[in-house]
Amino acid sequence: MCVVNIFVKYFHNKGGGERIAFNFVNYLLSQNIKVRVVCGIDKLKDERYSDNLIVTGLLKPGRYLKYSSYHKRAQSVMKTLDGVHFSFDRIPGCHIYRNGSGLHSSYVKKTLTLMPKGKAFKKSIERSLDPINRLLISMEKKVYPHTDLQKIILNSEFLKREVLSAFPEIESKIEIIPNGVSKEKYKFSATDRPFRDKYSIPINKFCIGFAANNFQRKGLDFLINALALLPDTYCLLVAGGRRPDSYLSMINDLGLKDRVIFVGEVEDMQGFYSSCDVLALPSLYDSFGNVVPESLICGTPVVVSAMAGSSEIVKDGENGYVVADLHPKGLSRALEQACSLGRQDYSDYVLSEDEMYSMYLDVIRSIEQ
Repeated sequence: MCVVNIFVKYFHNKGGGERIAFNFVNYLLSQNIKVRVVCGIDKLKDERYSDNLIVTGLLKPGRYLKYSSYHKRAQSVMKTLDGVHFSFDRIPGCHIYRNGSGLHSSYVKKTLTLMPKGKAFKKSIERSLDPINRLLISMEKKVYPHTDLQKIILNSEFLKREVLSAFPEIESKIEIIPNGVSKEKYKFSATDRPFRDKYSIPINKFCIGFAANNFQRKGLDFLINALALLPDTYCLLVAGGRRPDSYLSMINDLGLKDRVIFVGEVEDMQGFYSSCDVLALPSLYDSFGNVVPESLICGTPVVVSAMAGSSEIVKDGENGYVVADLHPKGLSRALEQACSLGRQDYSDYVLSEDEMYSMYLDVIRSIEQ
């Protein structure tokens, strides 16, 4: 097999797409396949990968300069390399584009429809003035129709519908490969519930889990409103996030101060999932949502928005529930129903990471033939 060139803005082993790209590099190396990684910044700083990296650097400050500089520099490097170009970013000219973040033009519009009118109007003005939105939409218009693009890997049928609504001519190039999870890192445990012990959550209390970096896009405000309709026997554990303070007044106004616990960044995500009776992902827009398969492997049922691609691995009444809208009444009912399913081994519903990477490799081999 020829060399595989992986394009990813940040090379490190954390995050969503970046972590998947990093682990895919390791998978290819384990298969004795030559790999180059073209990244904007090497955040890992691990000498074991020094011979594999081409670091373009990024302009600063701000997202616009970082994104635009990486796109331009990655395209320039791409033209000098032989082999298969496999990109995790919107780089025109790649042979395979793995899109795990959604269609930005659709995200900008659809998330506004789920917000209150006043908030939606303010957000629409902010987005129209933010050059990053114009840049990402422009890059989408360049990457999908490009004549060098041979395969597009999407992680859900939801995302496929989104992409085809804007680019119907590319349907034959699409491969659906759901996000996989490390079944070595995440495992079911009936007894390991460390966050209950740490925060003194009694055994007779139902614990709803929520984990995200972007609280707004993942629907935390909808979840808090749903919690207000549930009995005092339900509490909410919130992991991650950048600005939890902005939710405190809402929590106080609803009388939920003693029922919502912000735990900050979490290293032991298996312990977090295992401590919860249900994991909620009421996203406004989400191409997948890795917390869903991770939670299921750890034995915790889920409640997921229909606007999240991971809803496709959820079977109502078996491993959780899918909510078609985010009205607090319907969401609270789904949370109660999911808690009644109980914690058990749901790993059969989830693809393993190795299975996912093997499917990626099959796509690479298909364009070499």
